Amino acid sequence: MNRVEYEHRREAIGRQGVARRSTLERELDAMRDEDKRLAERVEEAASLTGQELFGVSERVASGLLPASLMAKVDAAAAQLRWFQGAAEDEGRSRDIRRREAEDRLQEVIDDCRVRLARLDDEFARGRREGMW
Repeated sequence: MNRVEYEHRREAIGRQGVARRSTLERELDAMRDEDKRLAERVEEAASLTGQELFGVSERVASGLLPASLMAKVDAAAAQLRWFQGAAEDEGRSRDIRRREAEDRLQEVIDDCRVRLARLDDEFARGRREGMW
């Protein structure tokens, strides 16, 4: 392998690594954006529903609304708690997927480093042995 071939192979490894890294980084960015949107939706739903439930409870307590609505309020509160639990489970699942993507990104970086080191070693060995 001569110097020109060495440089071409080195550049090719670099381009491949950059392409793989860019793909994984975009995937991670998309995951983070989706996590943020999910958290905002959960927070908004909890806030609005909590306020509405509290308002209904107050009106039932003051006699402005019939007491039969309290069962519906309790059911809605239970549904809200379930939704929040499901959102937390989804968040944990997303955390796992994000960590896996981060691990794949590190593997890509490590793979490129190893391939470049091997190429450098091969080139240096060839020069020492007088092959080019």
